[in-house]
This record gives sequence, C-alpha cells and structure tokens, in this order.
Amino acid sequence: MKAVEVTKAEQEYEVARLEALKANEVKKRIIAEGEAEAAANRAKVAAGLTPQERAEWDYKTKVGVAEAVAKVQLPTVVMGGGANGGNQTMDIMSLKFATDLVEKLSK
Repeated sequence: MKAVEVTKAEQEYEVARLEALKANEVKKRIIAEGEAEAAANRAKVAAGLTPQERAEWDYKTKVGVAEAVAKVQLPTVVMGGGANGGNQTMDIMSLKFATDLVEKLSK
C-alpha cells in the first residue's frame, strides 16, 4: 500500500514539474513575442513611420479616396430596355436608384 502511494506521489511530482517547465517555456515565448513587437515598432520609428502615423496615413488615404469618388460625375439620364421590351418596373426602379445616387453624390 505504501509503495502505491509513493509511486502515485512521484507521478504527481513529475506531472507538476513538467507543467512548471511548460509554463516557463510559455513565459519565454510571450516575452520573445513582446520583444519582437517592440523591435518592429522601433524599426518603424527609425524609418519614420510609427503605428500612430500609419493609422493616420491610412485614414487620410481613405478620406481622399472618398472625396474623389464623391466628385465623380455620373450620367443623370439612364436609358434602359432592349429589343424585346425588358422589364419596365425594374428599369424604373434602377433609374430611381441611379438618380438618387447622383443627387447624393453631387451634394
């Protein structure tokens, strides 16, 4: 009976020891990832582009594109239909949508 308890205690000790080693390796990995991210940020700063500046650059680019798209002149009259008549209801809805879009973009 004592031998069984000793064996069980040794197994639990070994499991605990291995879990501690695993935790230590996870800690090392997390530290290494943090240091790598910090090094990347330092490189960006050295190159003149911080994460804040990158976000600002992306924002300004998107605003510029939106402003350019808003200035695009679309036709105000759209002709539809085909040789076999087509669907007049859908043509009217498409024309209404296009007209509304042109009005929104021209404001």
